[in-house]
Amino acid sequence: KKEKNVITISRFSQEKNLEFAINVIDEIDTNYTIIGNTKTRINEIYYKNLSTKIKNHKQNTCILLLKNIDRDKVIQNLMNAKVYFHASPETFGISVIESIAAGCIPIVPDNSAHKETVPVKELRYDPNDVNDAREKIKKALAGDYNDYIKPLQNSLNMYSKDTFKKSIVNYIEKLKL
Repeated sequence: KKEKNVITISRFSQEKNLEFAINVIDEIDTNYTIIGNTKTRINEIYYKNLSTKIKNHKQNTCILLLKNIDRDKVIQNLMNAKVYFHASPETFGISVIESIAAGCIPIVPDNSAHKETVPVKELRYDPNDVNDAREKIKKALAGDYNDYIKPLQNSLNMYSKDTFKKSIVNYIEKLKL
């Protein structure tokens, strides 16, 4: 059973754009959990800065930062969340794939590999537009995008080990020609 809440799984690192995520959630009536690790001193400093930002946040009781938690707890949180929000402009986020497998509705930036991993335009937001991201999360929480979950889960086969191996073998065989 999915709860009407939002989750992000990330490393606590500046390039993950988690300040943007907090700004997006700012005016949404939901619980938001950011799960990540702090393997380095810089990660820990960033985590503390985010904690301070949340304390000064309008609705600080609805945002929770969890660091360095067991994998079982990460999976449990992911399985309970309805929406996965990805704020990072990275080229490929495995957490997006994991969230789809867990039945979350992914809301991701409309850039780079996200166009492949989340091929539904309605689920991608303008990476520079807080309001666009916010509106898409609200729609996802309201159930507007529920019909996309099964097709997205079916598309995950392209990320399997077998598919990867076949692609590599095909590529190498083409090089031999």
